[in-house]
Amino acid sequence: MHYRRGSGFTLVELLVVLVIMAVVGAAAAPLWVRSAGGERELEASYTALQRRTRDAALARGEPVALALETRSGRYRIVAGAMAPHGGLSLDSGIVALPRDVAVAGGHEGWVTSRYDALGRARGEELILETSRGVMRFRPTFWTADLEMRHE
Repeated sequence: MHYRRGSGFTLVELLVVLVIMAVVGAAAAPLWVRSAGGERELEASYTALQRRTRDAALARGEPVALALETRSGRYRIVAGAMAPHGGLSLDSGIVALPRDVAVAGGHEGWVTSRYDALGRARGEELILETSRGVMRFRPTFWTADLEMRHE
């Protein structure tokens, strides 16, 4: 039996191609994971703020509101009938906004959520625009969970 030397690839050539693909994949994977990580961190931070706001409303027995500024990430948690525009400030700070994620929604640059004394929510939609699409978050009525839609 005679085999033609010119037909097909040798094992060494196939291994070289696989090594090159592995190196390129290893270099690209952290970039992809990092970009998705910013979205997840913001979602986790926003969910935690919603829960803290709801817990404060239940503990105090009065309305409590969360206001998040979409440009800077500043937030306020305020108690009282006039919350979030007036009342007793319970907490404030800054949520880290990823550079590769555009944050929008709400009214005049602020997204607000308001919880009554029973912990029921009324809230505006928070919109995250990324290279992979648009994600929309809104607090559910009975819980502090966020209803999420991905477009």
